[in-house]
Amino acid sequence: MLTSNPSDQVVKKSSAFHDTVQHILKTCVFLNDNKYGLDIKAVDLVVDDSTYRHTKVVEWSDAILEYVIRKLTALQQTVPYKYIATCKIIQKTGTGYHTCSTGLWDPEMDGHTNYRYDTGSVVVVVDAYAVAAKSQTEEL
Repeated sequence: MLTSNPSDQVVKKSSAFHDTVQHILKTCVFLNDNKYGLDIKAVDLVVDDSTYRHTKVVEWSDAILEYVIRKLTALQQTVPYKYIATCKIIQKTGTGYHTCSTGLWDPEMDGHTNYRYDTGSVVVVVDAYAVAAKSQTEEL
């Protein structure tokens, strides 16, 4: 007789949460997806093929991050996550740019995605992280 392993159920449930958060981060914030009432890309809304202007960078990054966090927190009713967003705006001059970050999280529950927007003079990289508000063991 085959019996179900309780840990298998947790893994399946965790995978469902992970799939959900990846869908939300990728499709709902950065891509067009009318399913969640979003019809524009966050970065396109703000930068819109503009040329790099140092005086506009703070305004652009604030607007992009405000938009991303507002859209993510609007989903809080259906998906209990804590959200983190970062925005890097770089003048495109032909020089290299490298950034990295690290963290400790549950790969089954938490998620990350990023979006790169590239014009002739501006590169914008937005990262969004979703960290489960509760662990799987707390919900069981």
